[in-house]
Amino acid sequence: MTQQHSDTWKGLTEAVKSITCKDHYLTRICLNYDHYLIELSHSVEKLRKLTTKKQFNSLINQKLQINKDIFKEMPFIQNSCELAVMSEFLSTDLELKYERKVSIHTKKDVDFSIVKDNISYNIEVKCPSYEFAEEKGIILAGMNKAPSECEFKKITLEIRNINGVRLD
Repeated sequence: MTQQHSDTWKGLTEAVKSITCKDHYLTRICLNYDHYLIELSHSVEKLRKLTTKKQFNSLINQKLQINKDIFKEMPFIQNSCELAVMSEFLSTDLELKYERKVSIHTKKDVDFSIVKDNISYNIEVKCPSYEFAEEKGIILAGMNKAPSECEFKKITLEIRNINGVRLD
């Protein structure tokens, strides 16, 4: 089901030039901007080879918000975190499945799955949300969906040991 999309895609660097929203993070030049854009481009190109045209267009237009008039910071940060984690696995020889459906009975999917020794590991990336509280500063929050702390430790240990990928 995967295919390469070369019909109109000219690369992330060209796409970034078309961003009209001045608040978009990809328009903000910083010290490591060139390096960041190169790394992001590599990840996007690798994903382009693993996705359908619809998935790839959604990645560029919805998740990275390239063609949006209004920039939404929190979804962009969440999607950037997902891409950062995916890029670690894209640089291995593991099979990666982008936005794999977890059940035929629902439209829900996982961010991505990796397959090692015929075992599929579903990966959901959760970045902390924050809100500004005047008297408290920034509040960071996260959640652990593992059934127990013991199960959580077991799962994270297994993931850390997959093909030498380091997650800490």
